Amino acid sequence: MITVCHPRDEVEQMLLVAELEFAGIPCFINAEHFGSLYPGMQIPWYNEKSIRVPPSCYEEATDIVNEFRKGYTPQSVGLDATSKFRMLAEAVLFGWVMPYGTKKKRPE
Repeated sequence: MITVCHPRDEVEQMLLVAELEFAGIPCFINAEHFGSLYPGMQIPWYNEKSIRVPPSCYEEATDIVNEFRKGYTPQSVGLDATSKFRMLAEAVLFGWVMPYGTKKKRPE
């Protein structure tokens, strides 16, 4: 199987797989479940996911992916400064699990 693309996020992955299956192209997501075990920064050759297709379907699959990406904007585009700073802090601190906001207290 040949790698067609690396999805930018989970939404793009789901939609690309749906497009490929609709076109009748069998596909396989490499590191699908492993990448979900270790969410956060996508590191090539470690937890980065890739969509693979048989060699006979490569050209058609590439056309479908390119056509799809013309109209799709990843979630990371258009983030505000606070979100960008938070992502940078998570990457630098290797935490990737920093809580967002404050925990609500229960009334006693």
